[in-house]
Order: sequence, then structure tokens, then C-alpha cells
Amino acid sequence: MKINAEGEAILFASDPAGFQYLLRADGSVISFDHDGGKVITVAESIEDFLRNYVFGARAAEFGGEEWANEVRTALEDS
Repeated sequence: MKINAEGEAILFASDPAGFQYLLRADGSVISFDHDGGKVITVAESIEDFLRNYVFGARAAEFGGEEWANEVRTALEDS
């Protein structure tokens, strides 16, 4: 899938809201909104994507406040 003039990216995840997450050649992760076509960089690496964007301090950006609360509760229980 060609996202922009900078090159190819590999699709590796998607979410129920319809956003697709792609790994770029430089290691960064971008979010592609298939409805509107908006592309933004959400993480510097897959580790940053998982640790911070999905399951960390930025979890609300990924899945909303309810998701962020579930993540916080799960981390407190572990």
C-alpha cells in the first residue's frame, strides 16, 4: 500500500473504528483513516506504539477514555 511520496508502508494492525496502522521504512508507525484518508504519525516505533499509544499514557488517543480506563485498571491489578 503506497501512502505517500516517501514510500511504502506495511499494514500490521487495525482497530474497530476503522483506523489502519502501518509501519514505515524508518520504523515509525502511521495511522491511516480509511474514511477520510488522513495520515498521521502516531509513534516513533512499534515499541512506542504498543507501550505508549495503545497501552500507555496515550491510550485514550488510541481507543478513547473507556479504553484508557480499562488499561489503567488492568495495570493496577497486575
